[in-house]
Amino acid sequence: MLFCHSMQSGIKSNPYRNSVFLTLIFSTQFLFSQVVNLVPNPSFEQYNFLPSSARQGLKCAATWKNPSTSAQGDYYHVNSQTKHYRIKRNVVGSQEPHTGDAYAGICITKKFREYLQVELLKPLEKGRQYRVSIFISCADKIYFAKVKEFNVLFSKKTVMFPDNEYLNGSPAIRFRNEDKYKDKKGWVELSALYTAFGDEKVMTFGSFMYKERILAQTKVNGEIYGPIKYAHYYVDDISITSVQPDTPMQVAQEKDDTISVVDFIIGKTYVFKNIQFETAKAELLPKAFPELEKLISYLKGSSKN
Repeated sequence: MLFCHSMQSGIKSNPYRNSVFLTLIFSTQFLFSQVVNLVPNPSFEQYNFLPSSARQGLKCAATWKNPSTSAQGDYYHVNSQTKHYRIKRNVVGSQEPHTGDAYAGICITKKFREYLQVELLKPLEKGRQYRVSIFISCADKIYFAKVKEFNVLFSKKTVMFPDNEYLNGSPAIRFRNEDKYKDKKGWVELSALYTAFGDEKVMTFGSFMYKERILAQTKVNGEIYGPIKYAHYYVDDISITSVQPDTPMQVAQEKDDTISVVDFIIGKTYVFKNIQFETAKAELLPKAFPELEKLISYLKGSSKN
């Protein structure tokens, strides 16, 4: 089991666009491997149909489903056919998507729990390390409860989860915040590194109930905090990417996820963590540019030698 903390993130602004700069970037693409997100429809932009009632839930979103036996999850879209499932003002609050025009929602209650489940584009490879990233935001209603923990489960096939039953074992990844996940204004990134056992094909995200033995005591995880045991969270931009590129690269030192360029060492591997693209678009996210600018400066210096 992997234990991780979360990182705060504000709402993403429009990506910086510069055709000349992008041309220069792609002319040097042989230097780094393409980062492939193994999660299909990661920001819920693709849909089967737009929501028109609460009964439809995650059936609206392409590739995703809620594996709970008695709930359906929620799908919010800027063009929803009902005001209850739009983004700026909906049945549980108001939130702009982290990216794009849509996001999902899950309820965590005393009677039932909702989850997000998806089949990955390909199975995880044994021994390979992956970066798992998920953005969440707490719904606005003042009386809603909060949780301290979210989890990721991996399985070889799809799995159904009966209402509020304890897991048979511990989740693969555990995100925990002792102060509770309660940010209603922005998006919080849940991020972890996971080493695959091999053949993990299905990912399930949610807040699970499970027990673990600590010394001589049994600890119950997955509690709901608040007078009303009803919590709701928005979810957006789920990604699983390999942190071990197939193509060897040169190495730079890093500090706080930002490159500090030093002499590159041929034959070693380096991961450009912040070089990520807008979902389903050939547009770089703003956080990619500081790293790329330093890389380009190094390339220009090398070309003169």
